[in-house]
Amino acid sequence: MACAKLGILKLERIFHEFSVNGLKPDVYTYVIMINGFCKEGLPDEAYQLFRSMGDNDCLPDRRCYNVLSRGFFETVTPQRQHNFLSIWSVRVSLQIYAPPSY
Repeated sequence: MACAKLGILKLERIFHEFSVNGLKPDVYTYVIMINGFCKEGLPDEAYQLFRSMGDNDCLPDRRCYNVLSRGFFETVTPQRQHNFLSIWSVRVSLQIYAPPSY
């Protein structure tokens, strides 16, 4: 777990350096970060990052939705899952269930 935490900290630092150097993260960068947060049991941080994608003119694709939804449903209570589905009911299409093509 400690190694994974170091990995998240390293990813966050790299992600921060993008903006410092005038670079914009692309959808692949976001997928990696969102996946890392989810794997570490940090779905709220993953969701915040997902919501910030528009600030960097980066639209989420089905990989983002897949990774976030999978991680969210593996780490939160059934009540939060229900709330999550209520929020996403308008935004999410059946594409979310398509396997990611990395």
